[in-house]
Amino acid sequence: MLVASGLYNKITEKMENVIAGKKNYPTSAVDSLTRLSNAIGEYIEENASIIYGWSGVYTPPSGSPVPDPIVSFNASISYGGSVMAVPSSMATFILNLSTFLRTAFTLSAPSDFTLSPLTLNPAGLVTIVMANETSYQTAMTKICSNIITQFKTNYINPTPASGTHLPTSPTPFIGSTVSMTIF
Repeated sequence: MLVASGLYNKITEKMENVIAGKKNYPTSAVDSLTRLSNAIGEYIEENASIIYGWSGVYTPPSGSPVPDPIVSFNASISYGGSVMAVPSSMATFILNLSTFLRTAFTLSAPSDFTLSPLTLNPAGLVTIVMANETSYQTAMTKICSNIITQFKTNYINPTPASGTHLPTSPTPFIGSTVSMTIF
């Protein structure tokens, strides 16, 4: 389950990069963004749960259509190691973050499903709302909260993925995803 405090802790861990008891902070923008990208990517990969609703049917040669008894499935999410580009402004950083969240992950259905590609919403965006945050920890917690909340809502792909579900029987159910939920 994705929670802001968990993302904050992962970012802090990556930024401090403790080696032999000594904190090794980033020394360049590229190093900072590499660590930030890896923290966000790894955290989401390790903690996100994605559930798709599914509706499928098998139509026998003679008789009525038979609905698939499976009505949902868990998709896996993996982070490919991509890194956000160095931004020229805060606005560009937020755009880069939005793009990163759309493109840095691969979603996979269980092996008994053959579907058109599962993707996050290609129009997903992040906005960062700050209100006089007085410390680094407060500001970062707010940013992490924005990222998590918006990832769980703005990155749900409304486009169905069509395909088949082949359970243990030799006849596939043909259908499509009907919903996507990110936890």
